[in-house]
Amino acid sequence: MHVVGVIAEYNPFHQGHAYQLRAIRQAIRERFHDDVAIVAVMSGSCTQRGEAAVLDKWRRADLAVRGGCQLAVLGLSELFHAVGMRSLTGSAFSRSLGKNPLMLAAFLVGILMQVAVTEIPFLMKLLHTVRLHPAEWLALLLLSATPLLVHELLAFLFRKRH
Repeated sequence: MHVVGVIAEYNPFHQGHAYQLRAIRQAIRERFHDDVAIVAVMSGSCTQRGEAAVLDKWRRADLAVRGGCQLAVLGLSELFHAVGMRSLTGSAFSRSLGKNPLMLAAFLVGILMQVAVTEIPFLMKLLHTVRLHPAEWLALLLLSATPLLVHELLAFLFRKRH
């Protein structure tokens, strides 16, 4: 099985988005003769341009899954984004996370909550989630870290220009 990541807003999900997901699935099947899991890394309550989203993030994630995504990543990508946005021009890694213990605690609690809802049987049954395989965890972490990695790249380019 192949895993494909899509960075999206789905604000709201429409037929063009459904077509995109069908086209991705068809292209993977034709080229690799294999099935594909599509993971959508989505913005939270605001769009990537900073506007308020038309629908709340949970409704948009639900529409993404109903539209053909196997997983919609919300929480972890927002955690990584919050860490990256501590400075618009500086690196998130150049500052000690210990200077803001509440940020560090929120980040760790958020990750633990994500693990809990996908690994603890009681919560899995209650929230209708499934256990993730190690490869899915890796894809989830890499896709969720995308906002932080993009921010680091942009901050680096900004520092080089100035």
